[in-house]
This record gives sequence, C-alpha cells and structure tokens, in this order.
Amino acid sequence: MADASANPAFVGLSNGTHAVIEKLLSDIHAAGEWTDEHEALLAAWRASRVDAAKDEWRWWVGAVDDDSYAEDFATRDEAIAAGPAHAEEGCFQIIEARFWADNVKDGAEITDFADCRNHEILEVF
Repeated sequence: MADASANPAFVGLSNGTHAVIEKLLSDIHAAGEWTDEHEALLAAWRASRVDAAKDEWRWWVGAVDDDSYAEDFATRDEAIAAGPAHAEEGCFQIIEARFWADNVKDGAEITDFADCRNHEILEVF
C-alpha cells in the first residue's frame, strides 16, 4: 500500500515506467536545475513506491559528535566490533539504517537515510 503522501499518479506504474521517472529526475538533479518542486515530486514518487524505494537495512558506525557514519555492516555485532576505531572520548555510535534505492541524487555530497532505527551510543572499555 502506498504512503498517504504519495501522488496517485505514481501508484501502480510498471517497473519500466519507474525507471524512466528515476532517470528523468536524476538528469534534472545532475544538470543543476533541481528546485523545491522537484524535491516534492521526488518525495511523492518515493512515497508511492513504499519499501521498493529503499535499500536493505544495514548497521552503520561513526563518532558520536559526527553527523555522518563512516562504515556499514550487515550485523549489529560487526558494527560494534568496528566501533572502537571510530570512538572519540571513549564513545562511538551505531544505527540501523537504509538509503533510498534510486540513484536520483547519485554523487551528492551528503546522502540522508531513508529510514533509521536502533540508534545507540556505546562506550569503549
């Protein structure tokens, strides 16, 4: 079922049509012509695709005082094992998150998670 914020025009389209939409939005972004209207269109398109719009869940690790995460892992235990290398002042953070599966903003300097859960700050002993 599509998200309530989805544009009905995007619901029920074939995979081929979704690929064309992704390419069009990607080209607009790459050309530097991206506007707030395109951002709203992208959000509605992603909402209509629900989970198909998102990658698999992964565990990410990084420094506590950093808004970004350095590495990703398949399991929480792997992320925790790598955590001490990212610790600052005796702590590091992990989070389970996933990205958008499309390539619309490919090459962007900052990529936001599509979803995240299970954030923890852990101490190094």
